[in-house]
Amino acid sequence: MALKDELGDGGRSLWDNWSASCREKFKDRDQDKAWRSFKRNGITIGTLFHYAQRNGWSPPRNDPTWSRERGNGAGARNEPQPDDAENDGEISLPPGIVCDGDAAPAPRPKLINDLLSTTGLVFLGGQGSAGKTFIAVGMAVALATGEPFFGRAVNEKVGTLIIAAEGREDMQARIAAAKKHMHFAGELPILWMPVPDFGEALLKDLEQVDAWMKAKHNVRLGMIVLDTVSASFALKEEDDNAEAARACRLLRRLGDHVSGVMVPVHHYGKDPSRGLRGASAWSFNADMALAVNAEIAPDGAVSGRSLAVIKDRGGMQGPVSAFDLVPIELVTEDGTVFTNLAVSPIEVSLAAAPSRWNTNALRNLKRALDEVLPAHGRDEYPYADGPMVRVVNSDVLKLEFSKINVVDSDAPEKMAEAQRKAYTRALKAAQDPDGHGHPLGVVLSVRLSGAFADEPDKVP
Repeated sequence: MALKDELGDGGRSLWDNWSASCREKFKDRDQDKAWRSFKRNGITIGTLFHYAQRNGWSPPRNDPTWSRERGNGAGARNEPQPDDAENDGEISLPPGIVCDGDAAPAPRPKLINDLLSTTGLVFLGGQGSAGKTFIAVGMAVALATGEPFFGRAVNEKVGTLIIAAEGREDMQARIAAAKKHMHFAGELPILWMPVPDFGEALLKDLEQVDAWMKAKHNVRLGMIVLDTVSASFALKEEDDNAEAARACRLLRRLGDHVSGVMVPVHHYGKDPSRGLRGASAWSFNADMALAVNAEIAPDGAVSGRSLAVIKDRGGMQGPVSAFDLVPIELVTEDGTVFTNLAVSPIEVSLAAAPSRWNTNALRNLKRALDEVLPAHGRDEYPYADGPMVRVVNSDVLKLEFSKINVVDSDAPEKMAEAQRKAYTRALKAAQDPDGHGHPLGVVLSVRLSGAFADEPDKVP
């Protein structure tokens, strides 16, 4: 509780490590629920240090601020300090709290304008063969050279480490093709490695990579790419929100450790309109998400490639540009000529149509519909002079929605109520007929009767 009060979610990894030290009681599956249950109830970091001192721990002797800021026990952070009042006549605030006016308003920092944030978790998603890895390699070369990417300025030259579970054998050729396409011939601070154990040793390796890049190329390690999520983690269920959230916390920790951005590459499912494959927690935890879109024919032919920003906590979302993967001729050491591909943006302006699935709840409602309509729906004519539509029992849809949708609650009864409200709001928005609504208004007819709620075997 004290760690969460002091550090927020940044204290989670410390708490996990400490909890794991008690092997008899530690259960990883209970960690999320316990962490969410911790509330700000007066137990502060001062409480933690108070009990530590009572059990024999001594504070650092060379820290003159210790007794005033942390050593006064439970609740000490909320009390006015006599020394502060005597020295400057003001009451100080606890560490970590920022006041309005302390800094000028500023946008979230970006490594590449509008496309890539400086820190955080930025998912790069798309169908197989759409060009996700080529986009990641192109970004790495742009970041290393300072050249614009899709016409967007690079604000800082940084190095990239690619954790390559897929396509490692082609990595050098892909980088060489991207460099040649950008008319650059020198060595760049781009490294790649197989999937490691995601533990403390990897954090030390990241520090070493960062130091190497600074010494050899005079840039810091600024981007870590994981290609791909599914090939790098032994996930029991990609649809499991708890598993996805744990993976996201681990990935965020890697980027935070070097003050860089973490870019996981993740596949789309069979229906590209549903976005990242599996749990909604992948998108929920992302600070940004880039979509690599394409039309893929049954014979494997790919057309209509494009890049879009589908989530940005601190910026605009929407289409970026169409692009092609153009062949680049390369030569081996023995003179053999071969080709690889490089990203080449197409100078066309894509129509910026705002997405109608513009909230997580609406997107999750659509995912639930995609599941239940084929399995439990039936065709009916709800209106005498209207078209035939697919109908489904509302209770069936609500049950599927609750499996997908993530709500923040620490008690089962509160969670059930939060899910009910989220479902009601999403359904109302989907059927809104006032021009701000969504395409479900015509396509969907939901039976609001609970006729089959108590007889699940008879659900149509």
